[in-house]
Amino acid sequence: MLHSNSLLPYLVATIWELPVAVAAGLLCGPFLRRVGRTLEYAGWVVAALLGVVAPLVSSHDLLHSAYLSHIIRSHSNVGFQLFRSLSQRSPISPPPYLISHHAVFINLIIDGYLVSVLAGLIRLLSSSVVIVTMVRRTTPIILDADHKAIFSVTLQGLGINNEVKIVLSSQIGSPTTLGFRKHLIIVPRDFVDQSDTEEFRAAITHECAHIRRGDFLHSVLIECLMLPVVYHPLSRVVKRRLSALREMICDEVALGAVHDRAVYARSLLSIARRAIEVGAKSYPIPSFIDSNLQERIMNIIANASRPTLIKRSISLASAALIFCLATGADFWGQSFFGSNEGFVPALYSVSSSGRVYDVGGPVKPPRVVRYPGIPRLPADFPIDRRPFRGYCGISAIVSKKGRIFDIRVTHSAGAELDAIAIRSLREWRFSPGTRHSRPVATHVEVMMQFGN
Repeated sequence: MLHSNSLLPYLVATIWELPVAVAAGLLCGPFLRRVGRTLEYAGWVVAALLGVVAPLVSSHDLLHSAYLSHIIRSHSNVGFQLFRSLSQRSPISPPPYLISHHAVFINLIIDGYLVSVLAGLIRLLSSSVVIVTMVRRTTPIILDADHKAIFSVTLQGLGINNEVKIVLSSQIGSPTTLGFRKHLIIVPRDFVDQSDTEEFRAAITHECAHIRRGDFLHSVLIECLMLPVVYHPLSRVVKRRLSALREMICDEVALGAVHDRAVYARSLLSIARRAIEVGAKSYPIPSFIDSNLQERIMNIIANASRPTLIKRSISLASAALIFCLATGADFWGQSFFGSNEGFVPALYSVSSSGRVYDVGGPVKPPRVVRYPGIPRLPADFPIDRRPFRGYCGISAIVSKKGRIFDIRVTHSAGAELDAIAIRSLREWRFSPGTRHSRPVATHVEVMMQFGN
């Protein structure tokens, strides 16, 4: 389990690192397209990985959660507690009245993020259930000699040795492919009767190309990969682009069997027209006809000539340069936001101290450079309780710049005195703790006594 301090740095990092990755994919796309759609697809996969995995690097808390500071969520009134601290130190819950507005705000952000990820996971699982239900309602198909010959030649030509079956379904409007090892090509119930030979060849070759590439597995893996950033609008852009490229790559494979681009484009439009007329239910799986139909038709008709070796080399070099710049922007952002405590001040008090160390070994404690004195008891403090012998125990974090954050009470002296002690501690100034002579964020424990 991860702590909210681990999630927040990752969440903040994805807000800006995913747009950087998408921008890299958009800029590299035209260059990689000149070399081939397959390479453009690979470029977008790299962009997706960059947008999801790179924030892990910038949020060191995810990799070093044993050193994280402790934010107690049980009193935050957010509604439910999903994570517990991984720290070795015993978390002691502060009284509810000491929870800062920042902590409640951060907890709301974290819970909202977790709800979005949970909703994405539920949507993925429910889609799987819907697909399984649809597959169970399919019926086998009996192909005539001509269609069977086309199917056999297509499988042999693409080198597909796994078991592939064609089945009928009244619940879809266009052909689609499912399966990992045993594959199903699901076609509409009247597809074979209403399609001519060229339409059947185009659709079956296209779906067999998906099987040859393992696109169903790719789509599932991409859905799982994008779950951590499902809240981000650009995650849909990445998934849509990858889906469109898979279809266009398989179109190019199918063109090798149909040969005539105009015939293949007419077949595509004819199948799309019938799918619209049928008005079949839409399923969360790639199909022969999808939302990028116009781009696919334009790509089929374009008939672009293959670029020369020099142009391909220049395109690859340009794309590599753009990805290097995007990676450099990621690392620059990590160093900038990781060291700038002014970045999102409302969030900084909780998470941007980064890795937090316990004092000991190479970690030296912070030093107090300004001490305003012992906090005084309030004037209306009962005389029968004077002199006051108690104390208020406080745990906090001193950042790399000597600022104190995440204050919590570990030993209460009473609501009024706790508030005085916290107010007094905020006036202290520290020089930061060090590790191998470099400033680091450290835990501190303070025992506040009161002057009578």
